[in-house]
Amino acid sequence: MDKGLITNYQSNKLIALSHAKDIAQICKPLFELLNIHGFTFQRMYRDGSRLYFSSCETWIENFYDNNYFLASSFQKFSQLQTFNLWKHWPKEDKSFYKLMADAKENFNYENGLVIIRSHDGYMDAFTLRGYLNDESVNSRYLSEFNPIEKFIDYFYVAAADLIANSFEKKISIPESVVKPLYKTTPLGKHDIKLQKFFSSLKPEKILINNGTKNFFLTKRESECLGLLARGQSAKETGRSLGISSRTVESYLDSIKTKLSCTSRSQIFDLVLSNPLNQDLILDIWKKNA
Repeated sequence: MDKGLITNYQSNKLIALSHAKDIAQICKPLFELLNIHGFTFQRMYRDGSRLYFSSCETWIENFYDNNYFLASSFQKFSQLQTFNLWKHWPKEDKSFYKLMADAKENFNYENGLVIIRSHDGYMDAFTLRGYLNDESVNSRYLSEFNPIEKFIDYFYVAAADLIANSFEKKISIPESVVKPLYKTTPLGKHDIKLQKFFSSLKPEKILINNGTKNFFLTKRESECLGLLARGQSAKETGRSLGISSRTVESYLDSIKTKLSCTSRSQIFDLVLSNPLNQDLILDIWKKNA
């Protein structure tokens, strides 16, 4: 590929290398718990720019020197599931298969999984890798769902400064260079029927867990909680929702009663630290993006 189309290639590589030990330190509890040997984080923006971090310096060198950053993009990964095993990766993705073959031959990595979280304007991909002949890593996401999802929530906090400080040095690659996996086609009758089906499943309440029991928040309660968690005051929240600040406070009192909490900060700690509350947590992250 013409490197002239890429900006910040070298500086992005140097940033990734300089923070490899930081990423390894953040991932240490995950490695020890699940016997995972490699971790990468990639943020892909809609405009083609991206950030890349890994726990392994030699893998970073190899990743950039072989142009493996061309194996992923916002438009390509948007066609994948939220959870993807290497062993079942789409056959259409030749560039990623080349990456996996290299990982197997030169780094003893064969088993891996990629977890994708979508946000407005960008997409995050978390890759966990295991060694040859250790297929147990392939079942870890299902058997250890809560610890892995909890770690991803933790990673956002632990690596927040690192990501923010690297933003200006994003590597930029035209999205036209990285082709999507599948050709997009007009919606067929079945696709339209599926859209209607999913639309019909939108609940009026949201299920949350306080650590011991499940509770339901109404749509309005969850809206208030989301806005308050993003730093809005009761007055600002009321203005956003077209209700009074007193009504907002009444919703907050209702949430406190349901969750047996006595303060707003206790609610946030209880709800947002629990990976079981994914619908609400992801909505807050999305609107924070």
